[in-house]
Amino acid sequence: MADRYYRIDLHSHAGRCFLVGLPAGHSLVAALGAASVAECNRLGIVVDCAHASLATTMAVLEASSQPVMISHGQLGYPGTDSSATGHPRLMTARHAAAVAEAGGLVGAWPCGITSRSLADFGTEILRLAEAAGSGHVALGTDLDGNYRPVLTTYDQLDDLAGLLRDRGLPPDRIHQILGGNALDLLSSVMQTNAP
Repeated sequence: MADRYYRIDLHSHAGRCFLVGLPAGHSLVAALGAASVAECNRLGIVVDCAHASLATTMAVLEASSQPVMISHGQLGYPGTDSSATGHPRLMTARHAAAVAEAGGLVGAWPCGITSRSLADFGTEILRLAEAAGSGHVALGTDLDGNYRPVLTTYDQLDDLAGLLRDRGLPPDRIHQILGGNALDLLSSVMQTNAP
């Protein structure tokens, strides 16, 4: 996400709090952002850094006492143009790894920016698992609101599981990526803050 997209959305959507957009070091990020992250942590709401820059994500990670997530994202391809990823909606391996190192989760986004087919999406999941570790990758959100989706219905999950299995991913890791990791993260954050 470009740093010129200046907005912090403090609304909770389906148990996620979105904090995006203001550049790191901005006084509002330091004050309002840190307080918002702390309140989300207290309430058991997972903070979602989807669309956030690396700098914003790093500020959120520093402020959070709980793991965070990137609900939908994909790795870019360095060198495809002058940006670090080849497209402003994509992240670097460092971005994904930072979230994983803090115990968080990155949702693989089945969009047409990096994938032209379900098989391509399988490749993107494996790239993300290599960068973040398969225990920190999940099926991403925004299936119905993305650019040229390659996963258009959950009925395709069996096909996706087969593609991942054929590429050598063990069944337990496939299960975790296609749902288990997300359930574990949500359970952990919600239990930590249960009344």
